Amino acid sequence: MSEKKLITKKSLFRQLIKPVGFALVFSGAAFYLFSSIGPIYQYLHIDVSFLLLPFLGFCFLSLLSQLCPIFIPTRRGFVGGLILNGLGFSFFSYFFFSHATALTNIPAWSRFQLFFTYMEQLRVFAVLFFIGYTIVKIADPIKLTPIGLRIYPLVLSIGQSLIGYSLWKSFSAFSQSWHPSEGFGLIIFIGMLAVAISNFGQYGQKSKYPIIADASNWLKTIPAGKFYLGALVAAYFIFLRQVLISMTPWAYIIEWLIICGISWYIFAKAKAGLENGYALPVKETAWQKHTQEISESVSDDFRKLVHLQESFILKSDKENLISWLQQTLRMNNLRDDEIDRLLAVIKEYKDQKVPWYAFSFWKRRILIKNHENRWGVLDKTIKNLDNFGHTTRQIV
Repeated sequence: MSEKKLITKKSLFRQLIKPVGFALVFSGAAFYLFSSIGPIYQYLHIDVSFLLLPFLGFCFLSLLSQLCPIFIPTRRGFVGGLILNGLGFSFFSYFFFSHATALTNIPAWSRFQLFFTYMEQLRVFAVLFFIGYTIVKIADPIKLTPIGLRIYPLVLSIGQSLIGYSLWKSFSAFSQSWHPSEGFGLIIFIGMLAVAISNFGQYGQKSKYPIIADASNWLKTIPAGKFYLGALVAAYFIFLRQVLISMTPWAYIIEWLIICGISWYIFAKAKAGLENGYALPVKETAWQKHTQEISESVSDDFRKLVHLQESFILKSDKENLISWLQQTLRMNNLRDDEIDRLLAVIKEYKDQKVPWYAFSFWKRRILIKNHENRWGVLDKTIKNLDNFGHTTRQIV
C-alpha cells in the first residue's frame, strides 16, 4: 500500500470517528434511558418508550447527513447532507409531537394535559418549518451554479414563506387558550412574507433602466428592515387599529397620516438609492466600481467576477480570483511587482484550520470567523486597488 493511500485512509478515519462516535453514544444513551430496561421505567415505572423511535431516527439521519459530504466531497454531497439533516429534525419533530400527550404519564406533568394536546397539533407544522429551513440553507450552494443563480430568489422565498407559515399555524394551535397567539403568529408570517418578496429584487438588478435597477437594489438589501416593516403594518391592522378607532373619532385621519408616513419613508429610501446610483453596488458586486476605475479597456463581464468572489467567500477559493485579477491588471500594463504588492493581502491569506476533533459549536465559530476574515481580506484588497487607481490618475 502506497504512502499516499495510507494518508488518505488516515484522513478519512479521522473524519469518520467523531460523527460515528457521537451517533453510537447518543443512540446507546437513548436506548438505555427510554427502553424498558432503563432506569426511568425500572425505578420510576414511567413508560417513555415512545421517545426511543424519534431519538434513534434522528441520530441515524444526522449521522448520514455528516457522512454524505465526507464520501461525496462535492456540492451535491453538501446539499445531500443538508437535506438529510432536515429530514432528521423533521422525523424527530413529527414523532415527538405525535406522542406529546404521552408525556402526561410523568406525574409532575399530568396537569398539563391540554397543553400537550395542543402540542400534538404541531407535528405537521414542525415538519413544514424544517422543510422551509432546509430550503433556505440549500439556496446558498445552488446559487453558485448558472441555473441556481437564476432560481435562487425563488427558492429562498419559498423556504422563508414556509417558515413564516409554519410559525403562524404553530401559534394558532394555542389560540383556544390564548386568543392573541394567532395574531402574533400572523404578524410573524406577514413579516417573513415581506422578506420573501424582497428577494425578487435580484431579478431587476441588471435592468438597463436605472430606476428599476436601483429600486431592485433597495428591495433586496436589508431584509431585516423589510421584516420589521411588514410586521409593523400587520401589528397595526391586527391589534392597534380597532383600539385606535374605539378611542378617537379622528382614527381614520390618523390612519391616513400613518399610511402617508410609511409611503414617504419608502419613497425617501428609493430616492436615496437613485441619488447614489451605481456609486457602490451591493456588497456582492463591490468589485464593479473598482474594476471600472482601474480598467477602461476590459469588458464589464462582472458575472464571472461575482462568481469568483462568492467562491472565495464561501469556499476559500482564492486561486481563481487571484488569477483573474492578475490577468486584468496585466492587461492594464502593470508590472509584476506592482501586481504582487496590490494583491499581497489576498495572496498571503490562509483560513484557520478546523481541528478534526472540534465540537460542532467550536467548528461553527471557526467557520464564521474565517468567513468574516475573507470579507476583511476582500475589503483590504479593494482599498489597495482603489488607492492605486487614485494615485495613477493624479500622476497622469
